[in-house]
Amino acid sequence: MEESSILKRKPIIVTLTSIPPRYENLPRRFAALERQTVAPDLVELYLPKSYRRFPGPRPALPPLPDWVKVIDVEEDLGPATKILPATSKWYSHDVDLLLCDDDRLQDRQWISRLARTRLERPRDIICERAWNIDERFGIARKELHHPRARLAKDGGRSFWYRLVKRLTLKKLYHQVPRRIYDCPGYADVFEGFLGVLVPPQAFHGDVWNIPDIVWTVDDVWLSGMALVNGYRVWANGIPRPVYHDGVCDKIAALRDFSVSGVGRGDADRLAVDFLREKYGIWQ
Repeated sequence: MEESSILKRKPIIVTLTSIPPRYENLPRRFAALERQTVAPDLVELYLPKSYRRFPGPRPALPPLPDWVKVIDVEEDLGPATKILPATSKWYSHDVDLLLCDDDRLQDRQWISRLARTRLERPRDIICERAWNIDERFGIARKELHHPRARLAKDGGRSFWYRLVKRLTLKKLYHQVPRRIYDCPGYADVFEGFLGVLVPPQAFHGDVWNIPDIVWTVDDVWLSGMALVNGYRVWANGIPRPVYHDGVCDKIAALRDFSVSGVGRGDADRLAVDFLREKYGIWQ
């Protein structure tokens, strides 16, 4: 598909949030956005006026590019703060919201890949990594959306991938693209850390009523609320580099956080069970 076709896409608005311990990483995050081959039309940083996990007044941000719009949010919705206020703001507009995390840097083709797939999948939620509840929790399923995304063996670390990676080892900041999925297709839960392209109309109105503890696992909650509203998760099959930010992604990470003694894995299962019981999805 020609790059000119991508230019005919609907506007893309990058939305994210952050927490005080990671503020210092934001300039690097926005620098990565500035290097994209397909530029976002807007970049919005949604920040709660106060935080659940970090008491006291919100600290000052580091200097940010003037094209980043900082938007105050009254309530800390946890990681869902990066997308839910944006859905309200842009609900009546024909745009795409590109939610992302504040701790991962993306390659220059990141937005281009998602925009290309959007032209082929006009209604789906587009992501580059996802998981299924039957595989993670052993839940028997009768209703599956097809075609199913099929993970590549060893996460795409084929012989050729390992060879090229070895040959380019000395090139700083170079990551060899790998095919995470042998076949693109539908999955249950998107993983937001690699970015997710979402129509602002995707989520059911109950999405704001996040149950206790479930606020820590936004990927499950948002994916489920989208499915309740008739929007499915499509995992992209285009090869991509996978960057590992060994410092910032460990700072105050929710995967190491627990609420009332409930850690990340148990919270995922709690969210899945709640959504299956109340809304009848993922049966």
